Amino acid sequence: MMASSSEKREVVSQAGVATKLYVYLEHAIGSGPLIYSLFEIALPNPLPPPPIAAPPVKVKPLPNPNPILQLKLGEYPRYMCCVQLGSNFYLFGGKYDDLDLCDHGDIDEEIKKKYSNVTRDDYPRDVYIFDPTTTAAADADGNDDKLMKAMMMNTGKSKPVAFVVDEKIYVLGSTFTFKSGNLIKNLAEKEAIKEQALFEMYDPSDDKWTVLPNQGKGFSF
Repeated sequence: MMASSSEKREVVSQAGVATKLYVYLEHAIGSGPLIYSLFEIALPNPLPPPPIAAPPVKVKPLPNPNPILQLKLGEYPRYMCCVQLGSNFYLFGGKYDDLDLCDHGDIDEEIKKKYSNVTRDDYPRDVYIFDPTTTAAADADGNDDKLMKAMMMNTGKSKPVAFVVDEKIYVLGSTFTFKSGNLIKNLAEKEAIKEQALFEMYDPSDDKWTVLPNQGKGFSF
């Protein structure tokens, strides 16, 4: 049976819809007032076939993608992890540095003033949600309105590792950090780390974190 003209138009329309590629970047300290940027890049759908022969050498500068989310240095922790589940991006973990220690002249004065007398956990348990389908391009201002809060983790995690399985987010990490050449032996036997939830699972359907059994005695960088 042949497809109707309306069905053909629908197929063509769907084929022409761009696929979105998202890139999450952490800015280096000293590079400016931002700490994170999330970019959205439109890709053709379907992707064009690869060239049969090598094209002539002609360098063309690529257009800079516009950020759809920008977070300021000093207002959010460093080393936050970002994973995607559905249409949402989840940002969590990291460590707050002392504003004076991480400031190279880049932290906005309004951020310094806002948090100068505020006591914050060094390793926050906060979880932020960003939905790019409901927001426009960012200008680094008013991003708090674009972020939603989810249930906090049971334990903060300095440089968490996260992955998604079966519509759930799994997170590994702790508040223990190490400097090269100054490793703590038998870390898993330390009483302090036994009190931490090193492995957690988040279910967005009920906005709940579940503590899972700690995995092994090793650690990674």
